[in-house]
Amino acid sequence: PQVAVPLRTYASLLEAYGRRRRGDIDGAKARVKKLGFIGKWQVVGPFDNEGKAGLDRPFEPEVDADGPGSQKPFDGKERPVRWRLSPTSADFGWTDLGSVVRPAEKTCAYAATYVRDAKLGKGGSRPISLWVGAAGAIRVFWNGKEVVRDPKYRSLDDGRPAANVVLESGWNRVLVKACGDEDAPLFSVRLADDKGAPDPKLESSPDPAHHAEAQAKLDETVVKLAPYQ
Repeated sequence: PQVAVPLRTYASLLEAYGRRRRGDIDGAKARVKKLGFIGKWQVVGPFDNEGKAGLDRPFEPEVDADGPGSQKPFDGKERPVRWRLSPTSADFGWTDLGSVVRPAEKTCAYAATYVRDAKLGKGGSRPISLWVGAAGAIRVFWNGKEVVRDPKYRSLDDGRPAANVVLESGWNRVLVKACGDEDAPLFSVRLADDKGAPDPKLESSPDPAHHAEAQAKLDETVVKLAPYQ
């Protein structure tokens, strides 16, 4: 029988992890890169997650319309915090927020980037999909609308929840809210076509200069949840 596209992609990810365990770091990174994982993010945090109450609490970055470029301070868990470019790249698919925010325990943090298909004509649109993994609880917003919500605290596994979204021409915003308990939150987001296959036409950039264009799409994007177990 034919193997579903997302399962083939997941098998390719496991193959990349196998290369990593055998010491073929460059080979593992190259394999992961072809699968469509978003590698660079703007991040801000930490915010309080005592009692696992942070996931549903709308901290300022979740409702702020100005985006990372404004550099305005937000009330963090222990001190004011601002958006900044993550110093690390998700070479193996996941982003470890514990390497970016302090303190890392019992906290939430946000990550943002922008996605486009440069070949999509002005005014055009097409369906794509987001495949999400998290160590901890997670919410994902596409152009301001929640498309993934997984409140369970579990170990990282790519693609447990997924969402079909509409990619509009120009830049579209992905906002991730990840929350951890005793351990720092980790997350991954993979871009794919509407069937779940890697799509080389999709590109991402954390450049805050794209925010204004993406912000204008808030009331135009229609999303359809499509959990994949």
